[in-house]
Formats: sequence, C-alpha cells, structure tokens
Amino acid sequence: MKKSTKVLAFCFSAAAIAAAAGIVYLNAKDTGKKIACIYEDGNLVQKIDLTAVRKAYTIELEGNIIFVENGQISVIEADCPDKLCIKQGAISNGARPIVCLPNNVVIKLTDDDDDVDLTQGA
Repeated sequence: MKKSTKVLAFCFSAAAIAAAAGIVYLNAKDTGKKIACIYEDGNLVQKIDLTAVRKAYTIELEGNIIFVENGQISVIEADCPDKLCIKQGAISNGARPIVCLPNNVVIKLTDDDDDVDLTQGA
C-alpha cells in the first residue's frame, strides 16, 4: 500500500470517528428539564416544560398541528407543500429545532426556563 493511500485512509477514518462522536454527543445532551419554545411569525407563543407533561395533547397553530408528549414534541400536520417539519419527526433535545418555513413556525428546546433564545420578528 502506498504511503499516500495510508494517509488518505487514516484521514477518512479520523473524520468518520469525529463525526460519529459528534452525533453521539449531540443526541446524548440530556440535562433533565426540557423547555419547548414555540415561535410563530417570530413571536414566542408558548413555552412548555416537556418533563412535566403527563398526558399527550395537541396545539393548533395556523397551518400546523403540534403534538406534545412527555419528553418530546413534534409537528403531526401541516398545510405546507413539502411537509419537512412533519418528516423531521419528534425532537427531545436541543440539538436541532423543528422549522416550518412556509408557515413561519419554529420549535426550539432548551434545558433552562430562563435561557430562552429570543427570536426577532421580521
């Protein structure tokens, strides 16, 4: 095996290990309290402590229906054409938000009730 091939193989292996470690770290970020912040048109419309949810329920927004259950939140219906917000599935940590661009809805998770990321409206 050539030296350049070995170096290339090592670089790809190191990158794969780093990517896997990053994914594990982001998915393992669980500090206990989970606050879901639902924004519509850039305005905070609701904050929900997902760890305190005892019975699952839905929230209806203009164009979206959000499903809230213990520890996670998801969009289950949307009138947008691509339905990416539904396909994303439920979120249970702050690694990634749910975003529905056509309906201007964003759902973010944080682990601190006071640490809400403020989003400015347009």
